[in-house]
Order: sequence, then C-alpha cells, then structure tokens
Amino acid sequence: LSSKLDLIIQNLEPEELISIIKEVYILAFSPEAWDTTQYGLEFRSLCRLVQLISIFLSLRKAVKNGDIGWINRLIDPLAVIFYATGQHKYGDKMLHLRWVLSECVSEKILRDAILSSSLMNLHSKPGQFKAINLALKHVNCVYKINIKLLKNSTHNADKTFSRVALLSNIFSKIRGVWENSFGFTQSDRHTTKAD
Repeated sequence: LSSKLDLIIQNLEPEELISIIKEVYILAFSPEAWDTTQYGLEFRSLCRLVQLISIFLSLRKAVKNGDIGWINRLIDPLAVIFYATGQHKYGDKMLHLRWVLSECVSEKILRDAILSSSLMNLHSKPGQFKAINLALKHVNCVYKINIKLLKNSTHNADKTFSRVALLSNIFSKIRGVWENSFGFTQSDRHTTKAD
C-alpha cells in the first residue's frame, strides 16, 4: 500500500500535490473540522486527535533537531493544550515562558539563551538533542539504580557520587572541555596519595 501511495505521489505535479494537501488540511485542521453536524462526532474526535498528534510530533522533531525557533512557536498551542486537559500548572508555566520570551521583556540574545538552555546534546551530533529535564531524569535514574543495587553499610552517598557522577558521560565531556581550555590533560590512572 505504501509503495502504491509513493508511486501516486511521485506522479503528481507539484501544484496537484499542494492542492491535495490544502484540501486535507482544511478537512482536518480548520474550524469546519470541529463542526459535528457535517461529519459527525467521531470525525471531530479524530480531527482533534490528529491535531494533538501533529503538535506532539512537531515538538518532538524540534527538540531532537535543536530547533529553538520551532519550539518557540509551539509554546502557545502547548499552553492551550495544558489548560484544556486540566494541567493548569504546566499551562501557567507555558504562559510565563511566553511572557519571558516576549520582545518587550527580553532581548533576542536572552530569548535564544533561554530556549537553548532547555536542550542538551551529549554526543555533539546533529539530531541528537534532548530536553534538559529528560537528560536529568536519565542521570537520576543511574543514581537510583546504583543506590538500589549497591546499598550496604559501606556504600553511602559519597561512594555513589564518586562512582556515578564523576564517571558519567556528562562529566567526561565537561572534563574534556576544561582540559582543552587550560591546555593540560589529567591522567586517567589512579593516583596515590602524596606523603
């Protein structure tokens, strides 16, 4: 089925394809799509679902590619979605973020810095960005697993910190940048205490 659709799309003229996309958009994403009298309640529910999925997929792709401009454009619909679903705390956060990112409150460089600081790219490769809170959840999960598996009378928070935090991928990257900046490298070998 997908190969047949690909073949049909390839044989269309660009104007025909754009016309079909516009028709689908009007059918599923316009205010008329919310009219239950014309197509029925199931169709309206399907249109709402498609609209939410399109916002979710757009946000996911924007985060993955580190596209802060697209993330900025999605703040308003996210605020509406959060309020509509009863998630008022997140809705308030989105409205506050919108206010902070407005031109009358922040300069462009600060707005870009705020949006950029919501993402991180541990591998420094295109298309490998993560939301900063997701990366932090992954780090916290490693701590939790370490504490759960190795908890005993001699394994305390200091040992967890030295075992997990200082050896994590994030700190390896920070260490590399630090060493590069100061022009020296620290040996990975275990050092003995000086007398």
